[in-house]
Amino acid sequence: MGKIKLHVEMKDILRKTKNNPWRNSVALAGLVNEKRRNESKEGEEIHDVGGSQVYSKARKYHKIFETNDKGQIRLIVLHNEMKAILIKNNNQWITKKKIARKVNKRGRYLKKEGAETQDVKEFQINLRVKNYPHIFEKDPSGSIRLRARLFIPN
Repeated sequence: MGKIKLHVEMKDILRKTKNNPWRNSVALAGLVNEKRRNESKEGEEIHDVGGSQVYSKARKYHKIFETNDKGQIRLIVLHNEMKAILIKNNNQWITKKKIARKVNKRGRYLKKEGAETQDVKEFQINLRVKNYPHIFEKDPSGSIRLRARLFIPN
């Protein structure tokens, strides 16, 4: 097995997890170690990682991973970026085009490898609104916001 960077291994494992739950860094380290053992050649030296290494790598690559103070990690996904933008804007109605621009400006959401461009387009915002009706609502003009019960102002 060629040398694969730890953050790439973490990202690959998390991408295969349905619904993008928060993962304990120790548990994620265990999955990385298991993957390394399964993919290693006979007699090849395997370097195990610990939870603190995984957590510090996630913090270093903050444009790919979110971390919390409980030592948990998850991938940054588009609908969570949209929620963060709407919360930051006091859940005011915002056009899909403006949200796409803000997501791109923040630079935290990265598409899968091989994508022609990393820029988020308006149609992707529209798809998330359609796929997550329990999170987002759309007005007749096409602007969006979080459903009222999800938004708790400071």
